[in-house]
Amino acid sequence: EQTVDQAPEMKVLNGAGPFKFVSYTPNQGYVLERNPTYWDAGKPYLDRIEGRIYSDAQARVLALQTGELMHASQITPSMVKSLQGSDDVVIMDGGVGGSWYAGLLVDFPGMEDTRVRQALTLAIDRQRIADEWGEGVIQPQVLPWPKESPAYIPEDEALLTYDPEQAKSLLRQAGAEGMTIPMDIGQSREALAQYVQDDWKAIGIDAQLNVSEYSAYLERFRTRTVDGGMYISPFGFSDNMHPATFFNFAQPVRIPNASHYEPASYKELLAKIDEIDPNSAEGKEVLREWNKLYLIDDPWMAPLAPNNTFFAMRKEVVAPVDGARDAPPLSEFWIDA
Repeated sequence: EQTVDQAPEMKVLNGAGPFKFVSYTPNQGYVLERNPTYWDAGKPYLDRIEGRIYSDAQARVLALQTGELMHASQITPSMVKSLQGSDDVVIMDGGVGGSWYAGLLVDFPGMEDTRVRQALTLAIDRQRIADEWGEGVIQPQVLPWPKESPAYIPEDEALLTYDPEQAKSLLRQAGAEGMTIPMDIGQSREALAQYVQDDWKAIGIDAQLNVSEYSAYLERFRTRTVDGGMYISPFGFSDNMHPATFFNFAQPVRIPNASHYEPASYKELLAKIDEIDPNSAEGKEVLREWNKLYLIDDPWMAPLAPNNTFFAMRKEVVAPVDGARDAPPLSEFWIDA
């Protein structure tokens, strides 16, 4: 209660979880220790967790293979491919937990025009991204919701299609042909950004990749000072939460957000979502209104690929499945030595 208002700024947030925060070292990692007053008596089983930060996916793969790293969350499709068949590492697929997206700054010169942002969204070949960047282990999905969420409306997947010719037409109408867009990209996201760069080049847009150290990029993202007209980030959503929780706390969709998208009509829509029953017919219509706004009417983010919640752990780690999309809770982990 005392710190929840700081959550959108990704600052201090106190809670009643299984571990207590001890320390964080930029670009290296963090330390957590067992919470002796955790509400579930006898848990967690581990006394201490040392989190590590790795510069690239291959370094994480090697750390898992050698035993330097015991567990890794949110591993990429390429890591899944590299680790499949390993005798020492177990892969768990928790399903879709959100989206990878290209954030579009609505006040960047030229992108104030909705038609330009519509063109950028239509130009992305999501099937190719799923097949190549996703290594064939994910399927295209434009909605950010897990399929188990009451906010997931299957027929709305058809709202956004790959249509580079329509994208070119919209750019001509907007007088934006040959536009240059700097892309603010944190380390480890270059590969996905290059697919966006290629697709935009095909419609005459020069997307320039500016790659920086991840923590520096994250600070710009957090403070909504992204350097350029576009950035790439993932976001996630739990299937057992009211959608309003997502809109109040997720950086890309709440107000304020990193894309600087905050028209009065959007504020009114978010206020309506706060009040709905997402399982009711009326609630579904309000959520469809948001889906349509996001995907085709006035996009401030372009969906790229589903953010599947893959986990990898050493065979010595025991982590019973419990909860949404098979995500093992930290309170249940132990090491079978």
